[in-house]
Amino acid sequence: MVKFKNNDFTLGVVDYSRFLPVHLNREVITLLESINPSVCHSLHEMLEEALSKEAKSLVQLDMFVKKLKSLPNDWNIDEISKTFNIIGEDFWSEIVRRLFVFGLKNIRNKTKIPVENAAFLFGVADPFQILDDNEVFLQIEKDDCSEPIIIFGEVLIYRNPCLHPGDIRVVQAVNKSEFQMYKNVLILPAKPTCKYSLSAACSGGDLDGDRFSVIWDSRLVPPKSSLVPPFNYAKLKSKMPSCTMPWSLDNLCHFFIKCLSSDMLGQIANLHLALCDQLDKGACDPIAMKLAEAQAYAVDFPKTGILPEVPTDAWYITSTNGYPDFMEKSEKISYISKKIIGQLYHSTLAFDLEASTGSRCDLDLDLIIPGHEDFLMSAKKDYELYSLSLKNIMYQCGFQDEYNLIIGHDPFAVAAQSFPRQKSSLAQKAMDDLKGTFKAKFYDGISTDSDIKAKASAWYKVSYTRAKCGSETFLSFAWLVPDVLCEIKKSKMLPENGFNYEKLLFKEIGASARSYFFENFSVLKQVTAQKTNTGEMIVQLTKDKSLVFLSDAKIHGSIATYTCDSESDINISLLLSRQEASDWRLILNLFLLVKVRDVQL
Repeated sequence: MVKFKNNDFTLGVVDYSRFLPVHLNREVITLLESINPSVCHSLHEMLEEALSKEAKSLVQLDMFVKKLKSLPNDWNIDEISKTFNIIGEDFWSEIVRRLFVFGLKNIRNKTKIPVENAAFLFGVADPFQILDDNEVFLQIEKDDCSEPIIIFGEVLIYRNPCLHPGDIRVVQAVNKSEFQMYKNVLILPAKPTCKYSLSAACSGGDLDGDRFSVIWDSRLVPPKSSLVPPFNYAKLKSKMPSCTMPWSLDNLCHFFIKCLSSDMLGQIANLHLALCDQLDKGACDPIAMKLAEAQAYAVDFPKTGILPEVPTDAWYITSTNGYPDFMEKSEKISYISKKIIGQLYHSTLAFDLEASTGSRCDLDLDLIIPGHEDFLMSAKKDYELYSLSLKNIMYQCGFQDEYNLIIGHDPFAVAAQSFPRQKSSLAQKAMDDLKGTFKAKFYDGISTDSDIKAKASAWYKVSYTRAKCGSETFLSFAWLVPDVLCEIKKSKMLPENGFNYEKLLFKEIGASARSYFFENFSVLKQVTAQKTNTGEMIVQLTKDKSLVFLSDAKIHGSIATYTCDSESDINISLLLSRQEASDWRLILNLFLLVKVRDVQL
């Protein structure tokens, strides 16, 4: 691939091939619905799977740990999760809760739905020229420990951005012995006899570092008969005007300013999304396809200098009918969307994604050991210095608290968008440096095992005591030396130190109860609502017939705690006035007065 003539043959490594996950977005979902409407049922299934997985991350240990291991900085999560009841630990549970909220907001506001049987891979040319038209090879290795898997059969490939229905291609994944050494790349045909370029058919892509989404989930792969011919992206370059002006720095500056002032990528993408929601044929409508062509010109404008021409019909339709509600354009005319993205959006509205009032920050007394008092004074000074350094990073990178800094975005932002990648990367690098600095400071001047543990205990106590007092929270200070905290905790769990099996049992029961609650919440909610209505009817009838000797009546038991089932009793507690409380005949007569159909008292 010759881009331009040059005598510099320096090799620069920009990136390397590795497995990356795939998330459907609104552009792809729009195209899939337009070319194959039957896919909508599968998309609903995948949304439920995604929501269930997000909910389980709050209560299931393996999912909880997986969330924490996705953090950009290393916190020794494996060791912490083996030693502590990490789900009940305030600091880690708040981080996972924010990751949970951010994941849900991505699903709600961007319709980002994870696809399990898919990969986001570099496209490379067939080095042996043995692949035929519409054939690809891919061998997936998700991590160093897993066995590589060669994918067979029909697969869906596309490349973002994708607005034209022809950007969706279905090809055949084949196995070739010559490619066994290639992992986590998508090998595309490169025979001179190929009828067309498969990479160019995917949104005008090429093989100089472009990544492609590859999906082998049969629920999403449309039949080939429904595919639309690819757009001819090569014609964009054929219309490129020849440059008659001599090169100069002034001309370059003028063109750069023109690029900035003429950037319409976001406008056209939003217009296309709203337009497809209103047109019966969606992205396959001629107006939508013309708008997709305008987007292609907008993408290549910095290379070609050709400005996109947006169809006037597209502007007219959206200005007249407004925008679908899932786009959340409060300043524009809005309507309730009936198409798949609107349906998926409405399915997520029941979740409460507001910011919490904060965690309890309870002290784990197992981590407060004798001798920590000797290090409390220095721990307070180190904590103040750490807090000041952390605040500087937060201020420079635009994060409101340490939790947002650690996860790299603000889950409670109105637009639910992550921070710019450069700013987030800068923050993570600064966080890594800060952790390294204070870890070295921790070990400075101490060497004995007892002093190390006592100092870690002091750091932990200072962090959690400050948070308990309502001060600005910096609990990460306590976890800068997680290996030492794990050693302290393990020492308290040994049999000779009187390991509290009863305490551990209650922790396990609590985790299983939370898991049961989330898995059965919809059923519990329905049953509880029915029984609560009946119970309230009984309470009201009891109050009406008991006159003055009844002080209060309330529903209690399993109904009040959302743990009942269809066979559960309705428990009602009665508080009688002091004078009549000892008269059992009065209590008996009170119950006999209350008669409610289909209810056994």
